[in-house]
Amino acid sequence: MESARSATYHQRADAQLHALARALNLYEGFGCSFRDNALHVIRFGAEPGNETVTCAPRPSDQDRLWFWASDRTPIGEADKIQDSALALSARMPQKRP
Repeated sequence: MESARSATYHQRADAQLHALARALNLYEGFGCSFRDNALHVIRFGAEPGNETVTCAPRPSDQDRLWFWASDRTPIGEADKIQDSALALSARMPQKRP
């Protein structure tokens, strides 16, 4: 039973990461790629210039899927794609000349 639940979480997490990538593509200056079950986000001309995002259950939220930054900081609920894309873009502010 746990194996089936884990597979379901993995499939949903993968789908949510792809949806987040599509949402970020609407923002100017972002590039996304997938590697090692994670979304690698680059903001061109940004400081810091990149972030690795994973999608995993959040125990304090009844194991709902959340997006997590590489430092294990929660970004947003995986079911709230646009909110999470906005939160991630705010974590990666564009460098001003």
